[in-house]
Amino acid sequence: MNQVQITGRLTSEPTYRDGNTPSVNFTVAVQRNFKNKNGEYDADFIRCSAFGPVSYTHLRAHETAANL
Repeated sequence: MNQVQITGRLTSEPTYRDGNTPSVNFTVAVQRNFKNKNGEYDADFIRCSAFGPVSYTHLRAHETAANL
């Protein structure tokens, strides 16, 4: 299994789903650490899914999320 560590802010409330395997879907906004040609920082929006016990982590919009 691949693992990725992303640190950023949640863009909206996560979507929780219960079923045979509980899951949560959310989007994280990650600010780049360099400026663009206009002198501003850009952000990347990364869609994420988590399954199993980690999906019970209570996340809220606009909070910092790291190492889920």
